[in-house]
Amino acid sequence: MLTITANDFKLDPDVHSRVSNETNKGDRRIFEVENPVAHSIGKIEIGSENGNPYVEYSDVQLIPEGERVGPVTVGGKVQLIKPVVNFDFKGFVLDWLEVDSGLKNEMNVEFKLASYETEPLRIPLGISIPVKAYGLAGAEIQLFINYEASGKIFIEFEIVEDSSYNLGVKKEGSDYTPFNRSTSNLSADFLSLKGEAEAKLGLGLNVNAEVLQFTLAGVDITGGYKVKAAGEIDKDRACFSEKGEIYFESTARIGSTKNTFWDITYPFLSIPHRQRSTCSYKELIADPLVLAPGETAELGISGVDYKQETHPLMLPDSNMKLKMENLNVATVNYLGEVRARANAKTGDQTFITVTYNNDRDAIIKVMVPVRIADPAFLDEKKKMVETIGPAIRKVFETAEIVNGAYRDFSYIENDLKTLVTPTYLEELRRYYEEWMHPSLDISLFAEPVSTVLKFEIIESSSTRLVLKTVIPNRGLSSGTNVIYTFVKEGQKWLLDAVDSESFVDSPINPSVDQIHEYLQTSYFEDARIAYISTGIERIYNQPAGSYDERKYYLFTAQTIYSQYKVKFYAHDGSTVLNEK
Repeated sequence: MLTITANDFKLDPDVHSRVSNETNKGDRRIFEVENPVAHSIGKIEIGSENGNPYVEYSDVQLIPEGERVGPVTVGGKVQLIKPVVNFDFKGFVLDWLEVDSGLKNEMNVEFKLASYETEPLRIPLGISIPVKAYGLAGAEIQLFINYEASGKIFIEFEIVEDSSYNLGVKKEGSDYTPFNRSTSNLSADFLSLKGEAEAKLGLGLNVNAEVLQFTLAGVDITGGYKVKAAGEIDKDRACFSEKGEIYFESTARIGSTKNTFWDITYPFLSIPHRQRSTCSYKELIADPLVLAPGETAELGISGVDYKQETHPLMLPDSNMKLKMENLNVATVNYLGEVRARANAKTGDQTFITVTYNNDRDAIIKVMVPVRIADPAFLDEKKKMVETIGPAIRKVFETAEIVNGAYRDFSYIENDLKTLVTPTYLEELRRYYEEWMHPSLDISLFAEPVSTVLKFEIIESSSTRLVLKTVIPNRGLSSGTNVIYTFVKEGQKWLLDAVDSESFVDSPINPSVDQIHEYLQTSYFEDARIAYISTGIERIYNQPAGSYDERKYYLFTAQTIYSQYKVKFYAHDGSTVLNEK
């Protein structure tokens, strides 16, 4: 075979017709190409390094925008390694075809699909290389992009390849047999996507053996990337799902591409490449778990992105690692299944460390508490926080009025001592003496808590309990997280402190099932409630003078008399009811 130089390369007619300038620099040819869509100038450089021909692209649109795809824009460099085509024939019947070559490829390909379903499409890279022998018989090598995709998307790939090719087809009796002894070191990266797609993209060689301009046979070899992806994606900014695979395959063909009477595709390499569910999460959110001994539950993990939107993370996820601190209390597997040990005791506690690798961004983590409590214990503690407020209020309501004022605190003190510790008794004394008046309602513990929307055991021992629940925003106030501390004196649990935590620091963020139960028990006991959708609403924050994004859930509630549309805000539990 003769040495290939830059002058042997040919531009496809479509590309050649758009050349506005050509420069020759030694064994290099540089073409300036007008891009039909962007009305910009791209460059194609053809040359040779150590006898290996190369083509380098810079912002070149290969085909204009059409019904199926486009525009396709490429950048990067492709280098052929010692391309040699050997073949033998008897008359016009091919007996042997062998391609011996290699490919070094660092290409970036960007294109937009205009339809939801796309048939496999081969896009020429605008270059063909004639390899002639003795001026009579030879072959032609063409570089091409091969892709298959479905979905309405904008998509961008980066493919890096270092391959050695030795493949072809031989005649055995009346039939043909393909062979492929190629090796490949492929890598690929999925750069960006908007929409939802399944795509397959690769760079390949098409070799056609010719005699007197008649095509006898051909061999194609393609290596690239398969991906399933969805979302609005930019690796540095957004969230998505991706499952990728490296592929490498070849096709042997007898006859021309238009008049093929025998062909076979030979996939000889398929490697799972990457599976991940997102990038650029700013924080992780996980609900604490309370399990009975031997009980199993599913760990719920969500990521908060740069838009402050929350996205559930699906397990297994190759970017996520789960580690249980104390395996004597509970275990966790890669599927997120958490199981309390059968011999764990009520009050035992451990933590799951969830670590998420944001790929190009920082690693983030969250500690998820796991506490052991049998169902009876849990129900008992919920009842403690649900009943302590009404019990204290009831004692305050028994205070007698003398001469237009409440009698001294000492008259109700003994009743309160059965409910609270001496420390909290002093808190109640100050409230009674400073704020209690017959003309005013008793505001202390006026609003009921909701253990349905949130209930956490922060601390649990034989002498001390710290329990957290919420007062939802029902309109009487903006609501708050409420933290009760109980201390055991003798055989009785007494309230020792009441603290609050704003929803700014700790929003409620209940699940759909929790909201459903809350609406059923608090608003519609006899209604049929159904979840509709989830959304984000911008609400003006007057003290801060800015807008906050608040997640809400929509439900319908059907009673025997009417139907309601219910909007529940996950941040503070406020609920808007509209009769339909």
